[in-house]
Amino acid sequence: MAKRTQRRERRRLRAYKFFNHVLKATLGAFLRIRYNVHLENHAIVKNLKPPYLLLPNHMSYWDPFILGAVVPEPVYFVASDAHFRSPLLNFLLGMVGAIPKTKVMNDSETIRSILSVRRRNGVIGVFPEGRRTWDGTTMPLFYSIAKLARMMKIPVVTVIFEGAFLSLPRWTRRRRSGELTVKFQLTCSEQTAATSTPDEIFTRIARDLAYNEYEFQRREMIRFSGRRLAEKIEQVLYACPHCERFGTLFSRDANLHCIACGYAVTYDEYGFLRPIQQFPAYYQTVRSWNVWQTEHLLEYLKDVASPQSTDSWNHLNRPIFRKGRITLYTGFRSGRLKRHPPGTLCLHTDGIVYEANGGDREFIRFEAVDGANVQNNERLEFYSNRTLYSFQSVTRQWSSYSWVNAITILQAIASDHVDELATIDDVHAHHQQGRFGLPKAVPAAGNADAAESGS
Repeated sequence: MAKRTQRRERRRLRAYKFFNHVLKATLGAFLRIRYNVHLENHAIVKNLKPPYLLLPNHMSYWDPFILGAVVPEPVYFVASDAHFRSPLLNFLLGMVGAIPKTKVMNDSETIRSILSVRRRNGVIGVFPEGRRTWDGTTMPLFYSIAKLARMMKIPVVTVIFEGAFLSLPRWTRRRRSGELTVKFQLTCSEQTAATSTPDEIFTRIARDLAYNEYEFQRREMIRFSGRRLAEKIEQVLYACPHCERFGTLFSRDANLHCIACGYAVTYDEYGFLRPIQQFPAYYQTVRSWNVWQTEHLLEYLKDVASPQSTDSWNHLNRPIFRKGRITLYTGFRSGRLKRHPPGTLCLHTDGIVYEANGGDREFIRFEAVDGANVQNNERLEFYSNRTLYSFQSVTRQWSSYSWVNAITILQAIASDHVDELATIDDVHAHHQQGRFGLPKAVPAAGNADAAESGS
């Protein structure tokens, strides 16, 4: 039995390597040309013998594909299990050895798969942020990645993508023509990983992965040209800085405007926001705007969810957020999802209400919500009682990101942890920690930049 298992593993490994070579010669070559990819310190991975741990920041959709194209050995990436729901993607991801992982939840099967790759002397690719950035800045990192590196006692290589966010921002599928640099750094040697504490390893990882795309762009000023540069940017920017309302921003071509007060900005080819007409320049970057709106949402929800609030906020009447023309899907992990009748989704101070157009109504209290996250920019997903709930807008133009932030804050309020939240990184870290207290997420070094607002 053991010999048969070993032969099966060897055949699978050969298949991974063959398919990896095919992808490098086709998709990899295409992406390197299309995104004008440059490499820095490439000799690190060219000369480093596996096994080792590859830890990139997560700036755009194509990060794992570009990285896989420039690393000599096949990279076994940890990927969201949502990508495995499609039979075709499930087959293709299986052919490259991708390891499924449920977002923002503990997954012991993922750890077993990683250790299996390590035993086969493979290259393991993990995005320590657990998700793509929304604003071009490294998000809080999972501390457990340092424990994993210490346990495996293998070299750690960190990777920074410069220009990737501005080449393909989170809110769009339209590529911008510019430059993209992939920078490698040997963060821990095998000896360092074996002899250092998890705290020491984490400090090194956080230092080398700290990155702000707008600080990079202010130095380089690379032009990223394209069409409809601001289209769907309201998936990220959901609060108007002029009238301070939520959900009133709409984009068209390179412009973003508020339908409540008329405030308008344009997104230029260098990735900066410029006011239109007489309006003041509140924020010049997506990052600084996001810092403000997250902290504005935090203060707003602390007020309306307070028992002393003068408003009557509960699940029977006035919602905080409301979104119509929503379709609900349910399932479990990478399994096929079941489609339910469309309806309306409402967020209240104590839970979430979904009202189907046929009259059925479901109320889910925050105590039962776990692993809230955004899939494919547009789907709001979470688990409740071991069932996956996936909500998608018919119009595909809503900020599910704002809902995840709001759910995170309201869960903190309900569990008396809201005093731990003061900045955008606190909100993101608390979200990644999860309802059941997952291994803590810690801001990358140098990202405590709430003071950037107004820059």
